[in-house]
Amino acid sequence: HLNGPAPVKISRSFEIVFNKGWLYAKSSAASGNADKDLQAAVSAARAFSSDKYFKVSFPEYRQKPFSCDRMLVEVAGDKVRALTRRGADVSDAAFKNLKDRINRIKAKSIARAWTKYVLAKKTQQAVRKSRGALTGILAGATMRALAAGTENADTRSWRTLPARIDIARIPVKPGTYTLRLYPENASGSTLAEKVINNVRVFKNRKTFISVRTLQ
Repeated sequence: HLNGPAPVKISRSFEIVFNKGWLYAKSSAASGNADKDLQAAVSAARAFSSDKYFKVSFPEYRQKPFSCDRMLVEVAGDKVRALTRRGADVSDAAFKNLKDRINRIKAKSIARAWTKYVLAKKTQQAVRKSRGALTGILAGATMRALAAGTENADTRSWRTLPARIDIARIPVKPGTYTLRLYPENASGSTLAEKVINNVRVFKNRKTFISVRTLQ
């Protein structure tokens, strides 16, 4: 039983702006492309307007809730039935794996942001010397805006995986069977019913049936 949707990796960003004696700090999260585009545009605008702008991004997991806690499996026309048991918690493993690596990821993100900040400063100073103060300011602002707009965490993840892999094992004699599946929530209430026909079982062989639920 491939149970629940896989956790989704989002980009968590922290922005700090110093401008004419005041400090602005904000934390924001972006999941979909629309959120990322909006966040990039807003960040670029802030970076363009302030020569002391710093943005750091790193990934964060979010698990979409799902109701199914277990699956009751019945062999139609027989009294054989079984409940699925948790085999592997994919979501938990993903969260733990990211937690083990997050300090290194944050360190790299800070180093990347600092490199962009220094590069924008050096570009502004170089252009100012060769083409004047105003052109230098515009060049620095453009560099900061580009850096801020492209600063996003790596949010690649295996979205086709389930949150959990649950297993039920039912011993039966060789033959052809119909299975009835009943997803249940944590309190034992039935959420739905699914019927699988013509499940053939052969002597001395295992027959595997895979089902997927997302809710």
